[in-house]
Amino acid sequence: MPHCYEYNSGAASPTYSPTSSLDHRLQVNAYLFDIINGRTEINHPMCQECAEILIRTQQQLLDFQNEEIACLESLLEELKANKTEKTGSNTNVENSAEQMFLTSGQSGQASSLSVRGSLDEDLPDQLDTSVENDEDGLFRELHATEDSPVETNESNVTTTDPHYTEEGLRSLHQEFVRLQRESRLLDQQIATNEAALLVRQTELDRITNEYNEQRLTVMEAEESLNVLDARLNDARYQYERLRRTNVLNAAFPIWYDGHIGVINGLHLGRLASKPITWPEINGALGQCAMLVTCLAKKLSYTFKSYVIIPMGSQSKIVALPNGTPLPLYNSPGSLRLFSSTSFDNALVMLLDCVGQLQTRVERPPDFCLPFKILDGGCIQDRSGSVFSIKCSTTTDENWTKALKMLLMDLKYLIAATVGKSDSPISKP
Repeated sequence: MPHCYEYNSGAASPTYSPTSSLDHRLQVNAYLFDIINGRTEINHPMCQECAEILIRTQQQLLDFQNEEIACLESLLEELKANKTEKTGSNTNVENSAEQMFLTSGQSGQASSLSVRGSLDEDLPDQLDTSVENDEDGLFRELHATEDSPVETNESNVTTTDPHYTEEGLRSLHQEFVRLQRESRLLDQQIATNEAALLVRQTELDRITNEYNEQRLTVMEAEESLNVLDARLNDARYQYERLRRTNVLNAAFPIWYDGHIGVINGLHLGRLASKPITWPEINGALGQCAMLVTCLAKKLSYTFKSYVIIPMGSQSKIVALPNGTPLPLYNSPGSLRLFSSTSFDNALVMLLDCVGQLQTRVERPPDFCLPFKILDGGCIQDRSGSVFSIKCSTTTDENWTKALKMLLMDLKYLIAATVGKSDSPISKP
């Protein structure tokens, strides 16, 4: 393929140098395409091969323009023939004309694409400086040929029916007025809906605020209710705990220290190996008198023929109806010989009161006291042995054992009062 050499014809023309880069080839293609479309005048010589390509391309464009002129002439003849027909047929003619114009436009686009493809395939790498200067006249003649069909097309298009055009404009104007009326109605409807929406939104906000306030009130009430439920559950727990708690058992704890019984920390009895002072023994007897009185009150029971006067270590017991108060305590020293009889009688009367409570609560075989209380101030153990509670007629060991069995019976009586009310218990 011949090469194009550098040529500089002025500021309007680009400068070419022998190169084979892609950028150079794109510049050559663009410049040659501008020349073919008539947008650039050729003021410099071209190589032989480029001139031949240009001539072939122009010949193709010329053939296309001739075909388009023939198509437009046939369309013009058809329009003139149908001019005298009814108005309704004008629509078909216009549709046919539009189709023909579209067909010709598509053919023109296809021709232009074929021309560009031809240029891309046959374009040489470089331009040559061997083309004659008479190409300018050829381009001017081709441009004059391209412009002439367009004028014929415009003159043919303007030869439509004026009556049809006026009716179309009138119909379009009526449609436009109708659309404007509908637009105004829609605007009014939109404004009305927006106002109603604003009212509904305001109402919704008010209801939402009221709901939130009511919900807050309900939450506060639920919180208060939960607090009350917790307090109620705690109160029930405390009530059950207190109900199961035996006050007498807590107030008068009974235990033992070896062979000696103990009530509230006070020893009741004495042994040779462990001598207990009489003030402590008297205090323990006072606790026993108080416990027996509380048991009778708990069981709503009144002793027959006796009244216990609990006064601590100076407690007494009275025989009814006109008995003298007997001491439930013993005085140490020389006075013991004179007061032993009264002290023994007081112990017998106290044991008799415990025996009355035993008869009150026992429900054989469900509940019985471990040691049976007999008449005359005696108490029987489980083996059948009988011990006297009188201090002056028995040894210290037997007397201490009798007092210990008395404390055990009192402990069982305390257990029998658990869950009992102040109402009297029916007799068996």
